[in-house]
Amino acid sequence: MLKRIEIIKKTAMIIYTLFSKRNFLWIINVLVFNLCRIIPFRDNKLWVFGAYGGRKYEDNSRALFEHIYEFHKGEIRPVWLTYNKDELYKVCEAGYEGYLINSWKGKWISIRCGVAYMTHGIDDFGSIPLVGGALVVALWHGVGFKKIYGATYQGYKIRIMRIMNFFFSWTYRNITCATSEYTRKQFYIRFNTNENNTYITGQPRNDFFSKAICREEVLTDIKIPANKKIILYMPTYRWGKEGNFIMQKIVNALITNIRLNDILEKMNCVFLIKLHPVTLLNDMVCSDNIFVLKDRNVRSSQGLLAIADCLVTDYSSCFTDYALLNRPIIFFTPDHLEYLKNATDMDKEYYALCSINKTSTIDELVDMIHHLYVGDLMKQTDEINKYFNDILIRNTCYSENVYKLIYGKILKK
Repeated sequence: MLKRIEIIKKTAMIIYTLFSKRNFLWIINVLVFNLCRIIPFRDNKLWVFGAYGGRKYEDNSRALFEHIYEFHKGEIRPVWLTYNKDELYKVCEAGYEGYLINSWKGKWISIRCGVAYMTHGIDDFGSIPLVGGALVVALWHGVGFKKIYGATYQGYKIRIMRIMNFFFSWTYRNITCATSEYTRKQFYIRFNTNENNTYITGQPRNDFFSKAICREEVLTDIKIPANKKIILYMPTYRWGKEGNFIMQKIVNALITNIRLNDILEKMNCVFLIKLHPVTLLNDMVCSDNIFVLKDRNVRSSQGLLAIADCLVTDYSSCFTDYALLNRPIIFFTPDHLEYLKNATDMDKEYYALCSINKTSTIDELVDMIHHLYVGDLMKQTDEINKYFNDILIRNTCYSENVYKLIYGKILKK
């Protein structure tokens, strides 16, 4: 009897897995996406852009979209696609062209486009994307040391994944944009990309760092005096309710820590906490020098990095962007063991590189802040740039690098 119940449970789990929404959509997309490949009337100068599963107007896609509108509008027709009416309003209010993904106009644009730029996956253009046959360009949303996608599979699972991806993949791309030789190799490991179709262009969102930005342009509700330095804490997300609970504990401990508040006062600094968008915390009372920022308080994540004098992070890939500014980076991992229990492992390079400025307690963090701008702290930034930011493209316009690459590709068609 117990054996029968166990068999029924396993069977039910298999059926549930097969018919989960994502897998059901995969089956549909095997047919629809591949049928779209044979559409004969795609326009190579109609380029569509999406991000965050079609939910946000943000990241590398947004940066490149706005660059093309400003400098190449006569040559290319850029169009933003989204599910989110509020995000569409932002696009249209700025004078750009955009449509809802599921509108008839949005579907027609998807069927007609010659190039499609995404940051998170092919579902940036909808759960049933109609961009099969277009040149799909993965700008992605950063590459750090986390083992994700293909890097988490071993043995027969890799073979199964590659067979499934042959028919349809949520991370499908024809071209991948990387920032260095190291990230180029990491994309191959994670997404089984063809290295010949992975190009070192830099990330368009990092063009933001070359602009003159004031704090008022970035922060909507919080006024920070010009004479105060900003230390930005920007950790990655933790999974589920347990992850939110852990982040709540960490943030509470930071706000109430007397030593941290004292050193911030002494050094004339503010400590801004900006959590990952999927992290949900209860409202907290901040101190005089420590503030928790919500999405509505920040106009741009890259802008927030740009105005920070020091970055504190953990496993987030934001440190690879921030290193371009040549400012101090501190790694703060108070929940290291718990994090690795609930998340994927890190590449071995993480442990070697981040050991230079790594802290695991608030006391260690305070000591590190006390020694900001000394040689050892800056040494880590130099090492990060060697891994993630190719010196040959540093200080170039990354958006223009991508534009020239893709425009050259479509001219050859």
